[in-house]
Formats: sequence, C-alpha cells, structure tokens
Amino acid sequence: MHGGLSANELSSLCILAGNGFKTGVAAVPTSIVDLVPTILSSLRLPLPSTVQGRIIDEALQDREDSSQYDVEDASVSVASSARRATVFRERYGQRLYLRGAAVTRLAQPKNDRPDANPTQLNT
Repeated sequence: MHGGLSANELSSLCILAGNGFKTGVAAVPTSIVDLVPTILSSLRLPLPSTVQGRIIDEALQDREDSSQYDVEDASVSVASSARRATVFRERYGQRLYLRGAAVTRLAQPKNDRPDANPTQLNT
C-alpha cells in the first residue's frame, strides 16, 4: 500500500556514507526534509532560508551528537461518539515527526437516552 499512515508505511531506510559521516546507526526521528540541510552542511555549503528540516547532527563527523534532546511523545487524539482518531508523533528538539495514525471504534450503548440506560447514570 502507498500513502497510508501506518508506522510500517512511514518507516524508511537512509544510508549516509563518506568521509564526513559517522559510522553506525542513529535511531532518532528524521524526515526526508532533513536530508537537504544535512548534505549541504556536510559539503560546507550555506543553507538557503527556504530549506526546511534540520541538520542530522548525529550523522556528521564534525558535529556534536544532538542526543541532548529527548524523544518526547507528542501524540494527539480526537474522539467523536463512535470513533477515536489518534495521530502518533514525536517531538525531537523543536521539530515534530509523524510516527503513524490509527482510528478505533468506541463502545457505544444501543440506546443513547440516559433514562433508557440506568447504568449510564451511575458512572
């Protein structure tokens, strides 16, 4: 499937190699928009003001590891009477990264009138 919001569809592999890059694996949130500033920085080229994304510091040899940032859960949910939609996202530094989304059905009484569901009044 293409274009969905499951974690499997949003995950991808990025390999950065060369003299300017560290070896190993970095498992911090990144996005495709982070590649341009990272590559420009590795070539010591200026970043235009129109470039979005962050420099992936943890991948570059001459950069301090930005592990001082914690990956923070920044998920949000919106519920209606029948469903809850949740967008799973992570905050890393000042940036938000999408991790996935889900829609779940909520349990709903057969009759929504409070007087028809006495147990609903006690909860």
